[in-house]
Amino acid sequence: MHNKDIAKIILAIILTAIFLIYLRLFNGISYEKDIKANLGYMDLSSADFDNDIIILQGKWEFYPYEFRTSNFEPINYIDVPNQWNNYTYNGRKMNTYGCGTYRLRLKVPEKGLYCLKINFISSAYKLIINNEKIIVNGAVNNSYVNEIPSWKLRVVPFYTQSKDIEIIIQVSNYHHNKGGIINNIVFGRFNVVDNIASINMIKSALIIGVFAGLGFYLLLLYKLESRKYTYMYLALFCISSIILESILDVNIIYYVFKNISFNVISKLEYLSYMGINISLQLFIKSIYPNESNRSSFILINLINFIYLGLIILTPIKIFGYSDVIYMTILIVNCLAAMITLVKSIFKKRKFAWLLLIGIAGMIFTTIVDILYTNNYVNIYFSSSNYILGLLFFLLCEIYVLSVDVIDAFKSSNKAKDMEIAFLQAQIAPHFFFNTLNNIYCLMDESVSKSKDLILHFCDFLRVKHKFDYRRNVFYSLREEIDLIKSYVKIENTRFNDSINLTVDIKEEYMSTPIPQLLIQPIVENSIKHGLNSYGITINIKVSKKDNNLEIIVSDNGKGIGKEVISQLLHNRDSISGVGLKNVSFRLMKCYQSKLKIVSKLSYGTSISFEIPENKYKIGGE
Repeated sequence: MHNKDIAKIILAIILTAIFLIYLRLFNGISYEKDIKANLGYMDLSSADFDNDIIILQGKWEFYPYEFRTSNFEPINYIDVPNQWNNYTYNGRKMNTYGCGTYRLRLKVPEKGLYCLKINFISSAYKLIINNEKIIVNGAVNNSYVNEIPSWKLRVVPFYTQSKDIEIIIQVSNYHHNKGGIINNIVFGRFNVVDNIASINMIKSALIIGVFAGLGFYLLLLYKLESRKYTYMYLALFCISSIILESILDVNIIYYVFKNISFNVISKLEYLSYMGINISLQLFIKSIYPNESNRSSFILINLINFIYLGLIILTPIKIFGYSDVIYMTILIVNCLAAMITLVKSIFKKRKFAWLLLIGIAGMIFTTIVDILYTNNYVNIYFSSSNYILGLLFFLLCEIYVLSVDVIDAFKSSNKAKDMEIAFLQAQIAPHFFFNTLNNIYCLMDESVSKSKDLILHFCDFLRVKHKFDYRRNVFYSLREEIDLIKSYVKIENTRFNDSINLTVDIKEEYMSTPIPQLLIQPIVENSIKHGLNSYGITINIKVSKKDNNLEIIVSDNGKGIGKEVISQLLHNRDSISGVGLKNVSFRLMKCYQSKLKIVSKLSYGTSISFEIPENKYKIGGE
C-alpha cells in the first residue's frame, strides 16, 4: 500500500468518525422552526414539548431606551433574533449603543417545569417571567460606565402555574457593536433543553479535543523535523481554533475561568480570528514559496498585525466597531491564499487542489454563519459551522503534511541504510588491502606461509559469501565469528601463531543479527596496537545486560594511551585507517550505541558496546 493511500485512509476515518458522532449527538432532536411570534404572541398550546424545542423567533414587543415591567403601551415590534442597530420607531433610528425592553407572551399546553436556553445577548440583560425576576446576566444600565457586560450562556429552568407565560427581557448594550437579542432563544421542557445544552457541550469538547490532539501531533512533528516552521504555523492555527470554540456556542471558557471578563473574552475572540488568518498566510507561504507574491504577502500581514495591535491595545468599541472591518480582512486573507493555490494548481504543485478545497469549505461555512448572524437563514444548529470549516481545512492540511512525513521517514530510512552500507563498503577494501599486502610481504620470506595465507584467505572469502552491502546490511553473529577466526588464521600465518583467540558466546546468541564486519575491526585493532613480542590473547565475550547484549573484545596486550584512543575514535591516526571510527559510526546509526574503550599500558585493552537482543534471529534458529 502506498504512503498516499495510508494517509487518505486515515483522513477518511477521521472525517467519518466526526460525522457519525455528530449524527449520533443530534439524532432524535427536533425543533419547531415554522412557529413564529406574531405581534408579541406565540400560541404553543399544540406543541409536543416531550420531544420538541421551540425557537422564540418572530416579532416581539419592543420598548427602546426604557426598562419596563408594566404599562406596555404604545406597542412597538422588532424581529428576534436581530440586532437593534438602525431599528426605526416613530420615525427615529436607534443607535448601536442603548437599552430597551423585549416582551413576549406564550400559550403552553399545561403548567409545569420549562426552560430557556439563552446565548449571548449584547451586552447585559435581566430576565423576568410572570412578574418574577429569574436571572440577571451582567448588570443592566443606561450608561457605559455603570453597565457590566457578560458573555455567559444561560440555561434557565422555571416553573409556571399558568398556561400563559409572560417573558420580559431588559437589555442594555454599551460595549458590543451589535445591540439586542442577536441569537436564538430556545424554549422547551427542562429535560429536553438541558439535554440539548449537554449535547452541545459534548460537541464543543469533541471539537476542542480534536484540535488539541492535532495541535500536539504538529508540535511533535515540529520537534522531530528539525523545527520546520510549517508545523508550528498549523499548531498556531489549532490553538486559535481551540480558543474560538471555547468562546462560541456553549462558552466552555467560563467553566475554566469563571470570573473572566467580557473585555478579555471579546479580545480573545478577535485574537483567535486573527491568529487563524495569520497562520493561514504563513502556512501557504511555507508550502508554496515560489507561487506566493512577496509584496502581497507583506502587505496583507502588515494589515493583519496592525489590526492585531488594535485588538490588544484598544477596547471593543474601537477594534470591534464594525464587522465590515474584520470581514474585509478575512476575505482578503482567503482570496490571497486561494490565488496562491490556484497558481500552484496551474503549475501542478503537489496537493494544491486539496488545500484549495479545504479553504473553499472554510469559506462556505463562514458564509453560512454570516447569513445566520444577519438573520438571512435561521437554522438552529448552524451557529458554529465556521469551526467545522476550520476543522475540515486543518484535516486537509494534516493529510498533506502526513504524506510528506511518511515520505520523509521512508527516505530517511533509505538514506540511513545507504549510509551504513557505504560505511561497510569502506571496511571491505580496507581489509582486503591489508590481507593482500601481508601475502605480498610473505612471498619473499616463505612460499609455504604465503600458500597457507592464501588458503586461509579463501576460507575467509567463503565465510564472506553473504557480505554484499548492496543487498544485506546484517548477518548473524556466527558468521561474524567465523570470519574473525579466518582473519586470525591469516594474521597467525604472518606472526608465527602468536595470536590466541578465545570465544565465550552462548549458542542462543549466535543467530543474533549484527552489521557485517562490526567486531573484526576491533580484533584487528587489538593485534595492531597490542601485539607483544611474546604474543597476545584476544577474548570475545557476549553476555546479557538488561535488555541488551554486551559484546566485549579484550586482550592482554601492550595497552593503548588516552591520546591514541582519541586518535583511533576520531580517525586522526593515518595508520589506523577507517577501522574503529567506522565501527563507532555504524553503532550510532544502527543502535544509538557507543564504543567504550578501557585500556592500561602493559596490561591490555577492553573494547565493548551494547546492541539490542533481537528476538528475530537469522537462519531460522
